[in-house]
Parts: sequence; structure tokens; C-alpha cells
Amino acid sequence: MIHDILTILWIFLPLGVANTSPVLANNIPVLKRFTQPLDFNKTYRSKRIFGDHKTIRGLLAGMLVGGIVACIQFLIAHEFDWSNDYSAGLDYTSPIVIFMGIALGFGALAGDAIKSFFKRQINVPPGESWIPFDQIDFLLGGLLASLPFVILPIGYYITGILIGLVLHPTINFIAWVLHLQDKPY
Repeated sequence: MIHDILTILWIFLPLGVANTSPVLANNIPVLKRFTQPLDFNKTYRSKRIFGDHKTIRGLLAGMLVGGIVACIQFLIAHEFDWSNDYSAGLDYTSPIVIFMGIALGFGALAGDAIKSFFKRQINVPPGESWIPFDQIDFLLGGLLASLPFVILPIGYYITGILIGLVLHPTINFIAWVLHLQDKPY
């Protein structure tokens, strides 16, 4: 079981780190002015499609960070054999993992944006908690984005979602304590 958890954490590390990148990018002074919403202020049924909190900056940051994390994994795989034990058959010495990292970053932020669409449509204000969807949106998007690169046993996906349900609120709370976000959720 521990081996499976470590495998899930290793494979989906770019996804998890990418999910935090919009908050981090928002706190980098030079990037603060790049706030173009993904929906370009367009509406559907007289409601914003995604809202102001889903920005091109956030999406690009997620993809970039996912790719950077995958680059680091790629370099680790070239130096340390232990990474092969947690690769679930993926060849981390191949540059394809970098593309997977970018895709995981995109999937994480796309999943979050799709969830925001539904929040807007049912009048949940931006930034308000919507349990459990706030905790699984990025996971589902990232898991879908991983499918062209790796298909894991169903138990891995279920365990990954359970891990995410624990890690997501924990990381949000830490970000709130560090004043990186306004709310602890």
C-alpha cells in the first residue's frame, strides 16, 4: 500500500504543485498585473462563464509549473534508479514526461475552471467553498489529462482522489497561514 501511495504521489506530483501555482503567481509582484480572465468577461445565461479568479496567468503558471516539476523528475530519473520503482511503467528518462507534466498542469487548472463554471451557474460566489467539488476538480481534470500518457489501475485513481481530499485542504490551510490566500479553504 505504501508503494502504491508513493507511486501516485510521484506520478501526480506535477498536478499537485501546478494546482498551487495560480496562488503563487498572484503573489509575484511583476505578474500581478496579468489578470485577463479566461472567459474574457463573457457570460452564459447572464452569468460569468468562469469569473475573474480564473485567469490566463493562472492557467499558464499551472502549465509552466507542471512542466518544471516534470523536468525535475526527468533529471532525477537520470540520476537515481529508485524513481523507476514508482513510475508505474512510465519511462521518466524520456522527455515525454515533460509533456505529461504540462498536460497535468493544464488538466488541473482546466478542471478548476470547469468547476467554476458550474459554481457561477448555481450562484456560488467566487472564493466560497463548494465541498467536495473544490477538493476534486483539479484532480479529475489532471487525471483525465494523464490518460494519453499512462493508464493506471482504478485503485490508483481512487487512492489518488482520497489523498487529494486530505492534501488539498491541508495545503490551503498552510497557504492561508502564510498569507498566500485570503481564506483557509
